[in-house]
Amino acid sequence: PECDVLITHGPSAGIADSCPVSVGCPELLAAIDRIQPRLHMFGHIHEHGGYRSVRRATAHVNLSVLDAMYQPWNHEIFTINIDTGPGKFLTEDHLTEN
Repeated sequence: PECDVLITHGPSAGIADSCPVSVGCPELLAAIDRIQPRLHMFGHIHEHGGYRSVRRATAHVNLSVLDAMYQPWNHEIFTINIDTGPGKFLTEDHLTEN
């Protein structure tokens, strides 16, 4: 990929972007689909802090550490292994809890 790790403030459209309505960016989703980074890390949507999933070739992780009332909350610590080897894609198995 052109980019292994993409870090943005907010989510792309349809990826942990509701609060309660969808506020993710469709242009960002199109860019992610085009460049296919192995990992997209974002925050902003506090209601989905700790969210992680894989869509196509990209793992999406919401790293928000505050809840919707801006209070800290504890999430499990997890490891993201992006070293899948040439031509291989991330799967849910690459997002493991420690």
